[in-house]
Amino acid sequence: MVSILKVSIQNTKNDSFLIKSVGRQYCIDCINRLERIDVPFTTNLNIEKFSCKLIYWVDPFDSAQMIVKLTDLTMKSVYAIDVVLYDTSPSKEMVFQNNEWKATLDMKKKVCTNCVFNRQSFGLVNRKKAQYHFPGHNLYIHRKPQPNEGQSIIVNHIVSLLENEAFADVHFDVTGARLPAHTLIVSAGSPVLAAMFQNDFEERSTGIVNIKDTSVETFRQFLRYLYTGNMPECKEDAMVADLFGMADKYGVDSLKEECAVCLAEQLDVENAVDTLIKAYLHSSTTLYEETMSFVSRNASAICSQPSWRFLMKEYPDLCFEATQFISLK
Repeated sequence: MVSILKVSIQNTKNDSFLIKSVGRQYCIDCINRLERIDVPFTTNLNIEKFSCKLIYWVDPFDSAQMIVKLTDLTMKSVYAIDVVLYDTSPSKEMVFQNNEWKATLDMKKKVCTNCVFNRQSFGLVNRKKAQYHFPGHNLYIHRKPQPNEGQSIIVNHIVSLLENEAFADVHFDVTGARLPAHTLIVSAGSPVLAAMFQNDFEERSTGIVNIKDTSVETFRQFLRYLYTGNMPECKEDAMVADLFGMADKYGVDSLKEECAVCLAEQLDVENAVDTLIKAYLHSSTTLYEETMSFVSRNASAICSQPSWRFLMKEYPDLCFEATQFISLK
């Protein structure tokens, strides 16, 4: 079957789709010699997450119009399809009826320069046939956001501000490296930073905040949490521990709790005492209880570690609490 349109499909942002249909020019007699004009031309389109059937044919009651249909859509969340023509004609929307999308497009006529019929051999007068230009167009298929997808889109927009440094009005100086940020966003996530920017601190006037107690990568992950609310995938104990301390320092309780859970999952005989000290210093009930329980279950191995002697010397009150906990178990 001869195709009157050259068709392709591609994925656009947010799982919407674009069908490109490049128009071709044939006269009616050309098409009828190749394929009957009243027979629909059908194209099956497939792409990841989506497939459909595109049908188009010349209106049998008005040969100056082409009917376009989309059927068998595998994605039920489609709520609108815009038809944007390649020429200057105004765009239009497809209409959804009887489980299919439909639009009617006007075709332009001109003389067919590629099909001149010599009818003298049949005793007829030479004449040129009218050529129909099947209109090229794009079909923009829009789908409804899935549950929580709208939130994800907004988060991506906010993250792009951080990554592109657009409209940044503050810089965090971490060991000489300056990380740009936005006071409104970081203030919303950290009451400590909010107080800093709301009051007459030096950082408010200079737009530069000096950070001295962490690494560049750790603070970058901390900023990303303020923008997204998502805990970074931290596999290194040191990174999680640093984030835990920063979350406590800047009043980001949600991050502090997530770090506490992560540190509790990483407990072993060698790091138990250090983790217990961190829980104690940063007043984390979750981490304190989990670590105490772990120490109690592994008391004989942990009490023989050099770190236990350090605990006895530097944190006698905490050591006494741990000893009592062990004895009660």
